[in-house]
Amino acid sequence: AGSTATTLAQGAPAKPIGQFLSVRSPIDDSVIGRVRKVAQDLAVRSEKESRPAVLVLELAPGDSPIHQVQGLASLLSSARLSRVRTVAWIPKSVTGLNAVVALSCNEIVMHPDANLGDISHGEPLDDASRQFVQTLVEKRRNAKVNWPLARGMLDRNAEVVRATITGENKQVKSRVVGPDELQLIRKSNPGADIEVARIKASDDLGIFSGEQARQLDILVTQTAEARSDVAAIYGLPARAMKEEKSS
Repeated sequence: AGSTATTLAQGAPAKPIGQFLSVRSPIDDSVIGRVRKVAQDLAVRSEKESRPAVLVLELAPGDSPIHQVQGLASLLSSARLSRVRTVAWIPKSVTGLNAVVALSCNEIVMHPDANLGDISHGEPLDDASRQFVQTLVEKRRNAKVNWPLARGMLDRNAEVVRATITGENKQVKSRVVGPDELQLIRKSNPGADIEVARIKASDDLGIFSGEQARQLDILVTQTAEARSDVAAIYGLPARAMKEEKSS
């Protein structure tokens, strides 16, 4: 039994280090500074100890100024933090610009009943802000989020569908797209069987609950009821859930 235990210990992947952090709203310089410090500390430890690092940001409902949201989203998607797996944890509904922070993380975990989306609250975003979200999402840090989906979350008029393409060789591909992309798919796959399922109609809010997102296989990797469930998903110790008081 002893030798088996030793073999398991040698073969087991290194346990991750991690930290939960509450991101209060409105987001301001002090919030961004705190996230930067914790994230950089995790990145340094991860390299030093050769262990994976996970930063779980618990996002609060509310509204924040666009420049602060961009500041935090840019930090989270920067190459400096490439060693840190960033997770947005959404226990309560987050709408408006704060939702952009969730889209900048590697993964999103939501409470089944919490909602995420309606980024522009029904008012069109200005071109620069819209371009920022598009560039951010097109980095594809989160495989469950692409631009057609994000566009549907910030533009009530945008339609979002899932196209399932069965090619002549019986290979099946599935993509989340808007009407323009769907037309291109139809043109470039003339002999294919294309099944279309609606994700969001053109006059809907562009808001999804955790349960809905999980069923549609968009946005979220998992749903969870509490912090402890999120810690369990990522194999984090209980101490990762304790936060230092912000000064």
